[in-house]
Amino acid sequence: MILLPANPLSLHTAKTHKPWREPIPLRNVLRLLFLLCFLPFHFPVQAAVSTLTQGYFIFSSENSPPAEELGRWNPVTLPDNWNISHPGQGGTGWYRFTFFLDHPSHDLWGIYLPRLSANAEVFANGVLVGSGGRLIEPISLNSFRPLLFSIPGGLLHPGNNIISIAILGYPNEMSGLENVQIGLATELTPRYERRSMFEVTAPITVCVLNISLSLGLFLLWKHHRAEPLYLMLALGSLCSGIYTSSFFLTEVPVQHSLWLWFIYTLAMGFSYIILLIIHRFVRVEHPLLERWAGAYTLIIPFLIAWTGPAYYLKLFGYMGASYALISPYLFYLVIRHRNTGHRIESLLLLLVLSVLAGIGVHDLDQMIFPHRHLPNYYAYWAASSMGLVITFLVILRFDRTLNRYILLNSNLNQQIEEKSQALASSYEERHALLTHNALLDERERILRDLHDGLGGYLISALALIDRMPQTTHALQKTLRTALDDLRLMVDSIDDKNGDLSLLIASVRERLDLAMDACNITLHWQVTAPPQLPNPSPSRHVQLIRMIQEIFNNVAKHSQAHHVNFILTDSFLEIRDDGIGFDPLSLKTGRGLTNLRRRAAELGLILTLRSGNHGTLIRLEWV
Repeated sequence: MILLPANPLSLHTAKTHKPWREPIPLRNVLRLLFLLCFLPFHFPVQAAVSTLTQGYFIFSSENSPPAEELGRWNPVTLPDNWNISHPGQGGTGWYRFTFFLDHPSHDLWGIYLPRLSANAEVFANGVLVGSGGRLIEPISLNSFRPLLFSIPGGLLHPGNNIISIAILGYPNEMSGLENVQIGLATELTPRYERRSMFEVTAPITVCVLNISLSLGLFLLWKHHRAEPLYLMLALGSLCSGIYTSSFFLTEVPVQHSLWLWFIYTLAMGFSYIILLIIHRFVRVEHPLLERWAGAYTLIIPFLIAWTGPAYYLKLFGYMGASYALISPYLFYLVIRHRNTGHRIESLLLLLVLSVLAGIGVHDLDQMIFPHRHLPNYYAYWAASSMGLVITFLVILRFDRTLNRYILLNSNLNQQIEEKSQALASSYEERHALLTHNALLDERERILRDLHDGLGGYLISALALIDRMPQTTHALQKTLRTALDDLRLMVDSIDDKNGDLSLLIASVRERLDLAMDACNITLHWQVTAPPQLPNPSPSRHVQLIRMIQEIFNNVAKHSQAHHVNFILTDSFLEIRDDGIGFDPLSLKTGRGLTNLRRRAAELGLILTLRSGNHGTLIRLEWV
């Protein structure tokens, strides 16, 4: 309200004693017009929202506001916690407040109850304007959540208005009422929505996330039965989700005391599952501790149920405090696990344990020790943090397992490839061995056939000719040559290890005899075993044929007295001291052509030099 002087003009005329006939200054006229424009001609505006803290209280089972009788109503100051103001009492408690309205209003008003326990009905001037639901068992649950009821403007009148609030509460459950706010609905609605978002919407979101996480973990456990951790995580998320539902569910099909016992039993079960989860994550085995803790978690809630609903809150608080005593043990396990190299898992577990411990201590304090304000429980925030960390850890562990599986598959594929290659190599070796053995068997058969068949016939023919040497000398020579050639073939076939030195040694005796018959001295010099490229019996025979051809030419055409045979690991050289020949003027004979052809087939370098002092033929190989 703006207070103005009785005579606005006196603000200036009081200082001057000039008569009215003098003209009024223009600035004073402008000031007067300004004040007239903003002069309030309506009723003073009352505060938009009023907080009711002082009133009266009475326990009464009446369905409407009790009569205002002297001595029955007791003064009360909000917030009012029955555990302090009325310990051990419960039932329907009535609050009566006087609200003064200084002017008529036809706007929509509202009455806002930020926090109460367990349910409420609101009356304005004796008329019911709002109810939280059933006030008989099973009651509608509105504990620790905001309520907003609208009041038609015509129901309130100028002057004193009576606001009556019925609260249904239970003994020793922190029942009561927080400060009451009354005002225009447009002002109260944003306050209600903000508080409802944190105390109703947030628990709903956390509950849905935990139930969904529980379902996913359970399905994961169904496919991996060997990993019990997934089942424990699923049960922990399920307990957390159901417990969180108590923050927003208003209608349950059971009595309030049974629902309260069930919810707190789930909370204790969640604490026990946390112990199991930590053990599995850090890979610690304490079966005796787990069995004792499991028995404690199962038995104590039933003992609490035997004591009666009036003791549920405090006794479950003490039970929760007993679980809080093992928190240092869990922290120790996680820190020790961190030292083993699992830093990310350990840090996340330490974080979630710290959140659980902090929120747990706060909620246990609210449960065990009564405070003037009604309790604020934040367990659903602990559940949400636990759910997020569990999800991340499961994904992390699954990713780690998947990487190990991929690495194992890669190693397995590599091992399979190596085994396949080894098997193929073994098969090839076996095939080569079988082929080699077959060739050896075939060589043995050919040797036997040549020795027993053709060889025997040649020897018999020579024996017959030896009896008549005068008439059969040429035939005898031819047969001996054929027999020598047969022996050469036998020696080459019997060359199992591809040793060329043995073949050359077997030929030497025959070469000595042939040279002696021509009065030619053979000088034999072998310095190293020859290393013919790609050795094989057929290639060795080809080289022997070339040596025979060269010595035949020496015997027939050279008229030499000496011939040198030099063999090393890289070349073969045959040199005589005969009359020689001119390779350019000589017509190409079949012998020289055969030498060149055989050298080309064997990949040898043929060098031929001839003159008056003899002939040199050199065969080189790399």
